[in-house]
Amino acid sequence: MAWTDIGRIEQRRSYSLLFYDYKITYIVYDELYKIEFTSRIKDLQRLLDLINVAIARNKIKCSFVDLGLDTRRRILAIKTPSDERTMLLRQGIVHEVSKLTTSSNYGVGADGPRS
Repeated sequence: MAWTDIGRIEQRRSYSLLFYDYKITYIVYDELYKIEFTSRIKDLQRLLDLINVAIARNKIKCSFVDLGLDTRRRILAIKTPSDERTMLLRQGIVHEVSKLTTSSNYGVGADGPRS
């Protein structure tokens, strides 16, 4: 997979019912394939540093998708049309970012980005 072929990269935050913990997954997409890895991969920071250089150099779209349990609860509390809430629950809250991080606390709740 060449960096020039990559269309987007996602960092996803989700709740793992198996481990009762939040999980961060990174997904790299090109036109045909995707590569997926979790924050439990060895030398994660080194890998993210290399990916972040490629993001900046190749102007790759990068987003943070929050599918966390706390975010899902906030989405359910929002007074919006039912179909819009359903879409948010499926797709999560998406926030465009300029780089990937190792933090599991970097999330986007229904009320916007958290610092």
